[in-house]
Amino acid sequence: AGNAKGRFTLDNIKQFTKLEPGTSISGILNADMGFSGNKTAIDQKQYDKILLKGTAGLSNLKYKSNAYPTGVNITSTQLALNQKNVTLNNFSGNYLGTNFTGTGILNNLIGYAMQGEPLAGSLNINADKMNLNDWMGTAETTPSTTSSNSSEPFLVPADVNFTVNANAGQVKYDKVDYNNVNGTLILNDEKVTLQNVKTDVLDGNVILNGSYSTKLNKKEPDIGLSYDIKNMDVQKAFLSYNTIQALMPIGKFLAGKLSSQLSLTGNLNGNMMPDLSSLSGKGNMLLLEGV
Repeated sequence: AGNAKGRFTLDNIKQFTKLEPGTSISGILNADMGFSGNKTAIDQKQYDKILLKGTAGLSNLKYKSNAYPTGVNITSTQLALNQKNVTLNNFSGNYLGTNFTGTGILNNLIGYAMQGEPLAGSLNINADKMNLNDWMGTAETTPSTTSSNSSEPFLVPADVNFTVNANAGQVKYDKVDYNNVNGTLILNDEKVTLQNVKTDVLDGNVILNGSYSTKLNKKEPDIGLSYDIKNMDVQKAFLSYNTIQALMPIGKFLAGKLSSQLSLTGNLNGNMMPDLSSLSGKGNMLLLEGV
């Protein structure tokens, strides 16, 4: 059994450990936590007999490293812990010009940490605006990084069952602004699912569903995609998406509103790009008020 209660200034971490070059951290950690149990309960996976309770919180956390040169700032966050779950409250911060807030809950954290048992939970995230071009980076590719022989797809963890409900006022990707973005992302059974992702874009709106799974195929992940587009401006879509320029070159000469539905399944290759020979699907396209 043990208890920990106190206040720690994160700036003092450098007194106890050597930080990587270019890394800095500051902020305040407050904790009031207690732990009691015995090894027999852990060995027998009787985690309900292990008592973990208390609170921990961070305020004014500022973290910089070579991987995050612009810095990650956490204004405040509060964790409430017990033997069943960990609750996240009052989470707020900013990164790359994005202000975000969140709440959430983690279940079976002790079993996950000690025995690798499945981790379950949910997270609610709200953001004001995101520029994904900045978030994803613009690192130059080289032959060694783009070679299909050395690339491996992202493997979805088998021991995580997690749901993320997200809302964003504006998301910028490539040259396009997506407004009023909201939807759900689910990680479960080695699969990532996008569920009812809605957004306003190019004078129209889109509902998107999709999935990515590495349960059956670790080398060529299974994918699924469906969308429902309503009243999108044809000229703006043609100028914004290379895919439309390739599939519908006549769009260069069209003006009007486009509505379309599409569903398809297939696989990605090792470079996380679609294997065109594996794709199959169906859909339709309707031009309204066209010129």
